[in-house]
Amino acid sequence: MIKVPKNNAKSVRMSDTVLKYVESQDGEGFNQKFENMVLFAMKTEQDRKDRIAFLDAEISRKRDILQSLQAMDNKLVWIKRALNSLGDQVSGLVDDV
Repeated sequence: MIKVPKNNAKSVRMSDTVLKYVESQDGEGFNQKFENMVLFAMKTEQDRKDRIAFLDAEISRKRDILQSLQAMDNKLVWIKRALNSLGDQVSGLVDDV
């Protein structure tokens, strides 16, 4: 790891939950763990954004497919009702003959 001068001294207040998360990171002390966590987030941010964009596109595509299938299902229900009605009418005509 490259040593970078650390010219910024800051005091941080955080909840117990956040502190536990920071302390679970790789590193020797709090400062190193916190910095490693932030650097990891920075390095992987674009990958996460790209993945989210891909998943959003997939969701949109799947939603379009679902809407098409629902429209087809509605048409099939209508056709079934129409055929049942025609069948009833034909049965009535056959019974009259």
